[in-house]
Amino acid sequence: MESTSQVDFERLHPFVDELQRVTSFSELLRCIDAEVRAVLGYRQTWLVVFDPVDPTLARLVETVGDHTELVLRHGTVIPTIGDRMMDEIRANRGPVVVADARTDPRTNKAMVERLGNRTIVNVPMVLADLPLGCLGTGTFAPDECRVPTKTELDYLALLATRVASTVERLCRSESRERLLRSQFRIGPTAQIRTLDLRELVARTVQTLGGLLGDSVELSVDRGEDAAFVDADEAVIAPLIAHVALDACEALSNGGRVAITTRRVVRDAPGGYERRSFVVVGFRPNAADPERVEALRAQFGSARPGAEDGALAIDVSSTIQRLGGFIEVAHGPGRGASVLVHFPATKNGAAQRASSGWETVLLVEDDVATRGFVAEVLRGCGYTVFEAADGAQALRILGEFPRRIDLMVSDVVLPGINGFELAEQLLAVNPRLRVLFMSGYVGELRPNAKRAFDADRLLAKPFTAADLASRVRGLLDATSDARV
Repeated sequence: MESTSQVDFERLHPFVDELQRVTSFSELLRCIDAEVRAVLGYRQTWLVVFDPVDPTLARLVETVGDHTELVLRHGTVIPTIGDRMMDEIRANRGPVVVADARTDPRTNKAMVERLGNRTIVNVPMVLADLPLGCLGTGTFAPDECRVPTKTELDYLALLATRVASTVERLCRSESRERLLRSQFRIGPTAQIRTLDLRELVARTVQTLGGLLGDSVELSVDRGEDAAFVDADEAVIAPLIAHVALDACEALSNGGRVAITTRRVVRDAPGGYERRSFVVVGFRPNAADPERVEALRAQFGSARPGAEDGALAIDVSSTIQRLGGFIEVAHGPGRGASVLVHFPATKNGAAQRASSGWETVLLVEDDVATRGFVAEVLRGCGYTVFEAADGAQALRILGEFPRRIDLMVSDVVLPGINGFELAEQLLAVNPRLRVLFMSGYVGELRPNAKRAFDADRLLAKPFTAADLASRVRGLLDATSDARV
Protein backbone atom coordinates (compact mmCIF):
# COMPACT_ATOMS: atom_id res chain seq x y z
CA MET A 1 0.00 0.00 0.00
CA GLU A 2 1.42 3.32 -1.03
CA SER A 3 1.33 6.29 1.31
CA THR A 4 -0.65 9.33 0.22
CA SER A 5 1.61 12.33 -0.15
CA GLN A 6 -0.93 15.12 0.32
CA VAL A 7 -3.76 15.55 2.83
CA ASP A 8 -6.46 18.12 2.18
CA PHE A 9 -7.71 19.26 5.59
CA GLU A 10 -10.46 21.33 3.93
CA ARG A 11 -12.28 18.05 3.24
CA LEU A 12 -13.33 18.01 6.89
CA HIS A 13 -15.81 20.88 6.45
CA PRO A 14 -18.37 18.97 4.32
CA PHE A 15 -17.58 15.83 6.36
CA VAL A 16 -18.64 17.59 9.59
CA ASP A 17 -21.88 18.70 7.91
CA GLU A 18 -22.55 15.07 6.98
CA LEU A 19 -21.94 13.94 10.58
CA GLN A 20 -24.85 16.08 11.79
CA ARG A 21 -27.24 13.99 9.68
CA VAL A 22 -25.88 10.64 10.88
CA THR A 23 -28.39 8.63 12.94
CA SER A 24 -26.67 5.26 13.53
CA PHE A 25 -23.21 3.82 14.17
CA SER A 26 -23.28 1.84 10.93
CA GLU A 27 -24.02 5.02 8.99
CA LEU A 28 -21.28 6.86 10.87
CA LEU A 29 -18.69 4.18 10.08
CA ARG A 30 -19.60 4.18 6.40
CA CYS A 31 -18.89 7.92 6.33
CA ILE A 32 -15.59 7.50 8.19
CA ASP A 33 -14.50 4.53 6.07
CA ALA A 34 -15.13 6.44 2.84
CA GLU A 35 -13.11 9.39 4.17
CA VAL A 36 -10.19 7.27 5.41
CA ARG A 37 -10.02 5.31 2.15
CA ALA A 38 -10.05 8.47 0.05
CA VAL A 39 -7.48 10.38 2.10
CA LEU A 40 -5.22 7.77 3.72
CA GLY A 41 -5.78 4.61 1.69
CA TYR A 42 -6.53 2.29 4.64
CA ARG A 43 -9.31 -0.22 3.91
CA GLN A 44 -10.64 -1.05 7.39
CA THR A 45 -11.95 1.30 10.08
CA TRP A 46 -13.55 0.67 13.47
CA LEU A 47 -15.04 2.44 16.47
CA VAL A 48 -14.41 1.28 20.02
CA VAL A 49 -16.41 2.83 22.90
CA PHE A 50 -15.65 2.44 26.58
CA ASP A 51 -18.49 0.86 28.55
CA PRO A 52 -20.13 3.64 30.63
CA VAL A 53 -21.12 1.16 33.36
CA ASP A 54 -18.18 -1.26 33.47
CA PRO A 55 -14.85 0.60 33.02
CA THR A 56 -13.03 -2.71 32.58
CA LEU A 57 -14.68 -3.26 29.19
CA ALA A 58 -14.64 -1.61 25.79
CA ARG A 59 -17.10 -2.39 23.00
CA LEU A 60 -16.48 -2.59 19.28
CA VAL A 61 -19.64 -0.79 18.18
CA GLU A 62 -19.01 -0.98 14.44
CA THR A 63 -16.38 -1.81 11.85
CA VAL A 64 -16.43 -1.35 8.08
CA GLY A 65 -14.05 -2.57 5.40
CA ASP A 66 -12.59 -5.56 3.62
CA HIS A 67 -12.13 -7.62 6.81
CA THR A 68 -15.38 -6.80 8.63
CA GLU A 69 -16.68 -10.36 9.01
CA LEU A 70 -13.37 -11.58 10.44
CA VAL A 71 -13.08 -8.69 12.91
CA LEU A 72 -16.67 -9.06 14.17
CA ARG A 73 -16.19 -12.79 14.64
CA HIS A 74 -13.31 -12.35 17.08
CA GLY A 75 -13.44 -9.02 18.84
CA THR A 76 -16.74 -7.31 19.74
CA VAL A 77 -16.03 -7.01 23.51
CA ILE A 78 -12.53 -6.00 24.57
CA PRO A 79 -11.34 -6.38 28.20
CA THR A 80 -9.30 -3.28 29.09
CA ILE A 81 -7.55 -4.56 32.23
CA GLY A 82 -3.91 -5.21 31.35
CA ASP A 83 -4.36 -4.06 27.75
CA ARG A 84 -1.51 -1.62 27.14
CA MET A 85 -3.07 -0.09 24.04
CA MET A 86 -6.34 0.60 25.88
CA ASP A 87 -4.36 2.13 28.76
CA GLU A 88 -2.64 4.46 26.30
CA ILE A 89 -5.94 5.38 24.65
CA ARG A 90 -7.52 6.23 28.01
CA ALA A 91 -4.49 8.35 28.91
CA ASN A 92 -5.18 10.42 25.76
CA ARG A 93 -1.57 11.07 24.85
CA GLY A 94 -2.34 11.15 21.13
CA PRO A 95 -2.65 8.48 18.44
CA VAL A 96 -1.47 5.00 19.43
CA VAL A 97 0.49 3.54 16.50
CA VAL A 98 1.57 -0.09 16.25
CA ALA A 99 3.94 -0.30 13.29
CA ASP A 100 3.90 -4.12 13.14
CA ALA A 101 1.35 -5.95 15.27
CA ARG A 102 3.30 -9.23 14.93
CA THR A 103 6.28 -7.92 16.88
CA ASP A 104 4.97 -5.02 19.01
CA PRO A 105 4.87 -6.01 22.73
CA ARG A 106 1.53 -4.19 23.26
CA THR A 107 -0.52 -6.56 21.07
CA ASN A 108 -2.25 -9.87 21.78
CA LYS A 109 -0.33 -12.19 19.49
CA ALA A 110 -3.05 -14.86 19.38
CA MET A 111 -5.59 -12.25 18.26
CA VAL A 112 -3.13 -10.80 15.74
CA GLU A 113 -2.65 -14.26 14.29
CA ARG A 114 -6.39 -14.81 13.92
CA LEU A 115 -7.09 -11.39 12.41
CA GLY A 116 -3.98 -10.95 10.33
CA ASN A 117 -3.22 -7.47 11.71
CA ARG A 118 -0.20 -5.62 10.40
CA THR A 119 -0.21 -1.88 11.23
CA ILE A 120 -2.74 -0.67 13.84
CA VAL A 121 -3.63 2.98 14.42
CA ASN A 122 -5.99 3.89 17.28
CA VAL A 123 -6.85 7.56 17.81
CA PRO A 124 -8.49 8.50 21.16
CA MET A 125 -11.90 10.18 21.06
CA VAL A 126 -12.35 12.64 23.90
CA LEU A 127 -15.23 14.98 24.68
CA ALA A 128 -14.97 17.54 27.51
CA ASP A 129 -11.93 15.65 28.90
CA LEU A 130 -13.99 12.44 29.05
CA PRO A 131 -12.44 9.50 27.11
CA LEU A 132 -15.14 7.95 24.92
CA GLY A 133 -13.09 5.33 23.10
CA CYS A 134 -11.09 5.36 19.89
CA LEU A 135 -11.30 5.60 16.12
CA GLY A 136 -9.14 2.92 14.57
CA THR A 137 -7.73 1.94 11.18
CA GLY A 138 -4.80 0.00 9.78
CA THR A 139 -3.62 -2.75 7.47
CA PHE A 140 -4.32 -6.48 7.40
CA ALA A 141 -2.72 -9.38 5.57
CA PRO A 142 -2.04 -9.77 2.69
CA ASP A 143 -1.21 -6.03 2.77
CA GLU A 144 2.09 -5.07 4.32
CA CYS A 145 2.70 -2.73 7.22
CA ARG A 146 2.33 0.99 6.55
CA VAL A 147 2.89 3.56 9.28
CA PRO A 148 1.01 6.84 8.66
CA THR A 149 2.98 10.04 8.20
CA LYS A 150 2.92 12.85 10.74
CA THR A 151 0.50 14.80 8.54
CA GLU A 152 -1.77 11.77 8.19
CA LEU A 153 -1.77 11.28 11.97
CA ASP A 154 -2.69 14.93 12.45
CA TYR A 155 -5.57 14.44 10.02
CA LEU A 156 -6.77 11.30 11.87
CA ALA A 157 -6.58 13.14 15.21
CA LEU A 158 -8.66 16.00 13.83
CA LEU A 159 -11.09 13.50 12.30
CA ALA A 160 -11.50 11.76 15.68
CA THR A 161 -12.12 15.11 17.36
CA ARG A 162 -14.93 15.86 14.91
CA VAL A 163 -16.39 12.36 15.26
CA ALA A 164 -16.41 12.37 19.09
CA SER A 165 -19.51 14.54 19.50
CA THR A 166 -21.44 12.32 17.06
CA VAL A 167 -20.35 9.18 18.94
CA GLU A 168 -21.49 10.73 22.23
CA ARG A 169 -24.84 11.64 20.66
CA LEU A 170 -25.37 8.12 19.30
CA CYS A 171 -24.40 6.53 22.64
CA ARG A 172 -26.87 8.83 24.37
CA SER A 173 -29.57 7.86 21.87
CA GLU A 174 -28.89 4.16 22.49
CA SER A 175 -29.26 4.68 26.24
CA ARG A 176 -32.42 6.71 25.69
CA GLU A 177 -33.91 4.03 23.48
CA ARG A 178 -33.30 1.37 26.13
CA LEU A 179 -34.93 3.67 28.67
CA LEU A 180 -37.97 4.37 26.49
CA ARG A 181 -38.38 0.69 25.67
CA SER A 182 -38.65 0.06 29.40
CA GLN A 183 -41.45 2.64 29.67
CA PHE A 184 -43.44 2.17 26.44
CA ARG A 185 -44.73 -0.73 24.39
CA ILE A 186 -42.75 -0.34 21.17
CA GLY A 187 -43.30 -2.35 18.01
CA PRO A 188 -44.31 -2.25 14.36
CA THR A 189 -47.49 -0.47 13.34
CA ALA A 190 -50.33 -2.94 13.85
CA GLN A 191 -53.19 -1.44 15.85
CA ILE A 192 -54.34 1.67 14.04
CA ARG A 193 -57.09 3.57 15.83
CA THR A 194 -58.19 7.14 16.32
CA LEU A 195 -56.11 8.79 19.05
CA ASP A 196 -56.69 12.07 20.84
CA LEU A 197 -53.20 13.57 20.85
CA ARG A 198 -54.11 15.97 23.67
CA GLU A 199 -54.70 13.06 25.98
CA LEU A 200 -51.78 10.99 24.64
CA VAL A 201 -49.28 13.86 24.97
CA ALA A 202 -50.39 14.50 28.55
CA ARG A 203 -49.97 10.82 29.50
CA THR A 204 -46.61 10.56 27.76
CA VAL A 205 -45.24 13.66 29.49
CA GLN A 206 -46.44 12.32 32.83
CA THR A 207 -44.42 9.15 32.17
CA LEU A 208 -41.33 11.18 31.31
CA GLY A 209 -41.55 13.30 34.45
CA GLY A 210 -39.66 10.79 36.58
CA LEU A 211 -36.91 10.39 33.97
CA LEU A 212 -35.81 14.03 33.93
CA GLY A 213 -33.44 15.76 36.30
CA ASP A 214 -34.46 18.49 38.71
CA SER A 215 -33.15 21.18 36.35
CA VAL A 216 -35.67 20.39 33.58
CA GLU A 217 -39.43 20.94 33.67
CA LEU A 218 -42.09 19.92 31.16
CA SER A 219 -45.37 21.84 30.97
CA VAL A 220 -48.38 20.82 28.86
CA ASP A 221 -51.06 23.01 27.30
CA ARG A 222 -53.72 20.67 25.92
CA GLY A 223 -55.44 23.41 23.92
CA GLU A 224 -59.10 23.58 22.95
CA ASP A 225 -58.97 22.22 19.39
CA ALA A 226 -59.95 18.68 18.44
CA ALA A 227 -56.69 16.76 18.04
CA PHE A 228 -57.57 13.35 16.58
CA VAL A 229 -55.15 11.31 14.44
CA ASP A 230 -55.34 7.77 13.07
CA ALA A 231 -52.21 5.94 14.24
CA ASP A 232 -50.78 3.21 16.46
CA GLU A 233 -50.16 4.38 20.03
CA ALA A 234 -47.18 1.98 20.25
CA VAL A 235 -45.49 4.11 17.58
CA ILE A 236 -46.75 7.61 18.45
CA ALA A 237 -46.18 7.61 22.24
CA PRO A 238 -42.44 6.79 22.18
CA LEU A 239 -42.00 9.11 19.20
CA ILE A 240 -43.46 12.02 21.20
CA ALA A 241 -41.28 11.03 24.16
CA HIS A 242 -38.18 10.99 21.97
CA VAL A 243 -38.80 14.47 20.56
CA ALA A 244 -39.61 15.79 24.05
CA LEU A 245 -36.27 14.52 25.36
CA ASP A 246 -34.49 16.04 22.35
CA ALA A 247 -36.11 19.38 23.15
CA CYS A 248 -34.95 19.05 26.78
CA GLU A 249 -31.38 18.42 25.62
CA ALA A 250 -31.53 21.61 23.54
CA LEU A 251 -31.75 23.60 26.79
CA SER A 252 -28.49 25.43 27.41
CA ASN A 253 -28.44 24.86 31.17
CA GLY A 254 -31.73 23.42 32.34
CA GLY A 255 -35.07 25.19 32.12
CA ARG A 256 -38.58 24.52 30.92
CA VAL A 257 -39.99 22.96 27.75
CA ALA A 258 -43.56 24.03 26.96
CA ILE A 259 -45.54 21.43 25.00
CA THR A 260 -48.68 22.51 23.14
CA THR A 261 -51.22 20.70 20.99
CA ARG A 262 -53.31 22.52 18.42
CA ARG A 263 -54.98 21.98 15.06
CA VAL A 264 -53.95 24.00 12.00
CA VAL A 265 -54.75 24.13 8.30
CA ARG A 266 -51.68 24.82 6.19
CA ASP A 267 -49.81 23.84 3.05
CA ALA A 268 -48.48 20.31 3.03
CA PRO A 269 -44.74 19.85 2.29
CA GLY A 270 -44.18 20.83 -1.33
CA GLY A 271 -47.01 23.37 -1.20
CA TYR A 272 -49.30 21.38 -3.49
CA GLU A 273 -52.36 21.29 -1.24
CA ARG A 274 -53.71 22.66 2.00
CA ARG A 275 -54.37 20.07 4.67
CA SER A 276 -55.42 19.83 8.28
CA PHE A 277 -52.70 18.89 10.79
CA VAL A 278 -52.49 18.31 14.51
CA VAL A 279 -49.29 20.07 15.62
CA VAL A 280 -47.46 19.07 18.79
CA GLY A 281 -45.06 21.90 19.61
CA PHE A 282 -42.01 21.64 21.87
CA ARG A 283 -40.56 25.02 22.93
CA PRO A 284 -37.47 25.17 25.20
CA ASN A 285 -37.34 28.49 27.03
CA ALA A 286 -33.54 28.85 26.86
CA ALA A 287 -32.21 26.82 23.96
CA ASP A 288 -28.60 26.54 22.88
CA PRO A 289 -28.41 27.64 19.20
CA GLU A 290 -25.85 24.96 18.29
CA ARG A 291 -28.00 22.22 19.77
CA VAL A 292 -31.03 23.55 17.92
CA GLU A 293 -29.08 23.44 14.65
CA ALA A 294 -28.08 19.85 15.43
CA LEU A 295 -31.78 19.02 15.89
CA ARG A 296 -32.60 20.70 12.59
CA ALA A 297 -30.02 18.52 10.82
CA GLN A 298 -31.14 15.40 12.69
CA PHE A 299 -34.83 15.79 11.87
CA GLY A 300 -34.18 17.11 8.39
CA SER A 301 -33.17 13.73 6.97
CA ALA A 302 -35.58 10.80 6.96
CA ARG A 303 -34.54 7.23 6.30
CA PRO A 304 -36.97 5.69 3.77
CA GLY A 305 -36.12 2.12 4.70
CA ALA A 306 -36.24 2.51 8.48
CA GLU A 307 -38.51 0.26 10.50
CA ASP A 308 -40.92 1.19 13.27
CA GLY A 309 -39.48 0.61 16.71
CA ALA A 310 -35.98 2.02 16.04
CA LEU A 311 -36.60 5.28 17.85
CA ALA A 312 -33.45 7.28 17.39
CA ILE A 313 -33.13 6.54 13.69
CA ASP A 314 -36.77 6.51 12.82
CA VAL A 315 -38.41 9.68 14.09
CA SER A 316 -38.45 11.60 10.81
CA SER A 317 -39.15 8.47 8.76
CA THR A 318 -42.08 7.39 10.93
CA ILE A 319 -43.69 10.82 10.80
CA GLN A 320 -43.26 10.95 7.03
CA ARG A 321 -44.90 7.54 6.65
CA LEU A 322 -47.82 8.89 8.67
CA GLY A 323 -48.09 11.77 6.21
CA GLY A 324 -46.61 14.36 8.56
CA PHE A 325 -43.37 16.29 8.94
CA ILE A 326 -41.16 18.12 11.47
CA GLU A 327 -40.10 21.77 11.52
CA VAL A 328 -37.27 23.09 13.71
CA ALA A 329 -37.12 26.87 14.07
CA HIS A 330 -34.86 29.24 15.95
CA GLY A 331 -34.39 32.97 15.62
CA PRO A 332 -33.93 36.23 17.54
CA GLY A 333 -37.03 37.11 19.52
CA ARG A 334 -38.79 33.87 18.57
CA GLY A 335 -36.88 31.36 20.64
CA ALA A 336 -36.63 27.75 19.55
CA SER A 337 -39.40 25.34 18.64
CA VAL A 338 -39.77 21.80 17.33
CA LEU A 339 -43.15 21.42 15.60
CA VAL A 340 -44.29 17.88 14.83
CA HIS A 341 -47.15 17.82 12.29
CA PHE A 342 -49.47 14.81 12.25
CA PRO A 343 -52.22 14.61 9.61
CA ALA A 344 -55.57 15.17 11.35
CA THR A 345 -57.94 12.23 10.99
CA LYS A 346 -60.49 12.53 8.21
CA ASN A 347 -63.10 11.49 10.77
CA GLY A 348 -62.59 14.68 12.75
CA ALA A 349 -65.46 16.49 11.01
CA ALA A 350 -67.67 13.46 11.50
CA GLN A 351 -66.85 13.42 15.20
CA ARG A 352 -67.80 17.06 15.54
CA ALA A 353 -71.05 16.32 13.66
CA SER A 354 -71.61 13.49 16.15
CA SER A 355 -71.28 15.77 19.15
CA GLY A 356 -73.98 16.20 21.77
CA TRP A 357 -74.94 17.46 25.18
CA GLU A 358 -76.59 14.38 26.75
CA THR A 359 -75.39 12.30 29.71
CA VAL A 360 -73.81 8.87 29.20
CA LEU A 361 -73.21 6.15 31.76
CA LEU A 362 -70.09 4.22 30.74
CA VAL A 363 -69.63 0.75 32.26
CA GLU A 364 -66.31 -0.96 31.43
CA ASP A 365 -63.95 -2.87 33.72
CA ASP A 366 -60.87 -2.48 31.48
CA VAL A 367 -59.17 0.76 32.55
CA ALA A 368 -57.55 1.54 29.18
CA THR A 369 -60.74 0.97 27.19
CA ARG A 370 -62.82 2.94 29.69
CA GLY A 371 -60.36 5.85 29.51
CA PHE A 372 -60.39 5.88 25.70
CA VAL A 373 -64.20 5.76 25.43
CA ALA A 374 -64.66 8.41 28.11
CA GLU A 375 -62.14 10.72 26.43
CA VAL A 376 -63.87 10.41 23.04
CA LEU A 377 -67.34 11.00 24.47
CA ARG A 378 -66.26 13.98 26.53
CA GLY A 379 -64.49 15.33 23.48
CA CYS A 380 -67.83 15.17 21.66
CA GLY A 381 -69.48 17.24 24.39
CA TYR A 382 -71.25 14.52 26.43
CA THR A 383 -71.31 14.36 30.21
CA VAL A 384 -69.87 10.97 31.18
CA PHE A 385 -70.28 8.99 34.41
CA GLU A 386 -67.81 6.09 34.65
CA ALA A 387 -68.36 2.74 36.37
CA ALA A 388 -66.08 -0.30 36.53
CA ASP A 389 -68.87 -2.83 37.16
CA GLY A 390 -72.63 -3.26 37.50
CA ALA A 391 -72.70 -2.39 41.18
CA GLN A 392 -71.09 1.03 40.59
CA ALA A 393 -73.43 1.65 37.65
CA LEU A 394 -76.50 0.95 39.79
CA ARG A 395 -75.26 3.32 42.49
CA ILE A 396 -74.80 6.10 39.90
CA LEU A 397 -78.25 5.49 38.48
CA GLY A 398 -79.68 5.62 42.00
CA GLU A 399 -78.22 9.11 42.43
CA PHE A 400 -79.33 10.34 38.99
CA PRO A 401 -82.35 8.18 38.03
CA ARG A 402 -83.68 10.48 35.28
CA ARG A 403 -80.50 12.17 34.15
CA ILE A 404 -78.88 9.24 32.27
CA ASP A 405 -79.76 9.26 28.54
CA LEU A 406 -77.57 6.40 27.33
CA MET A 407 -75.66 3.50 28.83
CA VAL A 408 -72.54 2.30 26.98
CA SER A 409 -71.52 -1.01 28.55
CA ASP A 410 -69.20 -3.92 27.98
CA VAL A 411 -71.02 -7.26 27.83
CA VAL A 412 -68.66 -9.19 30.11
CA LEU A 413 -68.40 -7.49 33.51
CA PRO A 414 -67.50 -8.53 37.05
CA GLY A 415 -70.67 -9.69 38.79
CA ILE A 416 -73.76 -9.16 36.65
CA ASN A 417 -73.16 -8.96 32.90
CA GLY A 418 -74.06 -6.07 30.62
CA PHE A 419 -77.41 -7.52 29.52
CA GLU A 420 -78.58 -8.13 33.10
CA LEU A 421 -77.42 -4.64 34.07
CA ALA A 422 -79.38 -3.12 31.18
CA GLU A 423 -82.58 -4.88 32.33
CA GLN A 424 -82.23 -3.46 35.83
CA LEU A 425 -81.50 0.05 34.57
CA LEU A 426 -84.42 -0.03 32.13
CA ALA A 427 -86.73 -1.04 34.97
CA VAL A 428 -85.80 2.23 36.69
CA ASN A 429 -85.58 4.40 33.55
CA PRO A 430 -87.55 2.98 30.58
CA ARG A 431 -86.42 5.90 28.40
CA LEU A 432 -82.78 4.79 28.66
CA ARG A 433 -80.96 3.89 25.45
CA VAL A 434 -78.32 1.13 25.51
CA LEU A 435 -75.19 0.39 23.50
CA PHE A 436 -73.12 -2.74 24.17
CA MET A 437 -69.41 -3.15 23.43
CA SER A 438 -68.06 -6.62 22.75
CA GLY A 439 -65.28 -8.48 21.02
CA TYR A 440 -67.44 -11.58 20.56
CA VAL A 441 -70.58 -11.66 18.41
CA GLY A 442 -71.73 -14.76 20.28
CA GLU A 443 -72.35 -12.63 23.35
CA LEU A 444 -75.44 -11.25 21.59
CA ARG A 445 -77.35 -14.37 22.69
CA PRO A 446 -77.83 -13.61 26.39
CA ASN A 447 -79.82 -15.66 28.85
CA ALA A 448 -81.94 -12.63 29.65
CA LYS A 449 -85.67 -11.81 29.57
CA ARG A 450 -85.28 -8.97 27.09
CA ALA A 451 -83.88 -9.45 23.58
CA PHE A 452 -81.26 -7.00 22.32
CA ASP A 453 -80.65 -6.87 18.58
CA ALA A 454 -77.34 -6.46 16.71
CA ASP A 455 -77.92 -2.72 16.24
CA ARG A 456 -77.10 -2.33 19.92
CA LEU A 457 -73.63 -3.87 19.54
CA LEU A 458 -70.38 -2.00 18.84
CA ALA A 459 -67.76 -4.61 17.96
CA LYS A 460 -64.28 -4.24 19.43
CA PRO A 461 -61.88 -2.88 18.37
CA PHE A 462 -63.52 0.32 17.15
CA THR A 463 -62.39 3.84 16.26
CA ALA A 464 -63.38 7.07 17.95
CA ALA A 465 -65.42 7.96 14.86
CA ASP A 466 -67.32 4.63 15.03
CA LEU A 467 -68.14 5.21 18.68
CA ALA A 468 -69.22 8.84 18.22
CA SER A 469 -71.41 8.02 15.23
CA ARG A 470 -73.14 5.06 16.91
CA VAL A 471 -73.82 7.01 20.12
CA ARG A 472 -75.29 9.94 18.21
CA GLY A 473 -77.41 7.59 16.12
CA LEU A 474 -78.93 5.91 19.18
CA LEU A 475 -79.66 9.18 20.92
CA ASP A 476 -81.38 10.51 17.79
CA ALA A 477 -83.44 7.34 17.35
CA THR A 478 -87.26 7.44 17.70
CA SER A 479 -88.88 6.64 21.03
CA ASP A 480 -90.05 3.18 19.97
CA ALA A 481 -86.48 1.97 19.53
CA ARG A 482 -84.89 3.17 22.74
CA VAL A 483 -83.24 -0.08 23.78
